Amino acid sequence: TGLDYLALQQDFGAKILADNLCTLLSDLDAPHDDRHASRPNRVYALGALKPILGACLLRIQRCLDGLAGVLEMIHQTRCRIQPSRSYPRPPRKAKPHFHLAYKLA
Repeated sequence: TGLDYLALQQDFGAKILADNLCTLLSDLDAPHDDRHASRPNRVYALGALKPILGACLLRIQRCLDGLAGVLEMIHQTRCRIQPSRSYPRPPRKAKPHFHLAYKLA
């Protein structure tokens, strides 16, 4: 990654591509009746696809051969959805100090 505008656009595009690809691949062969009981673990899918994503887009054969194993692991790694599980946020405590921009005279 870099600090210029083009690098920011490329990083954003790569993130969107990887996120969409992870969602499609992890949800590809999920049973439709079990969709409410579990969902794809997108963080695991992104981490599993990140090392081979560029080589797969370039169609490098050794990475394409390993793609089936990665897809199987993504399919096996799912998060359970527990309905009605929400917790209220804890009340905010006052900061014990002033803001850093506030200067005492």
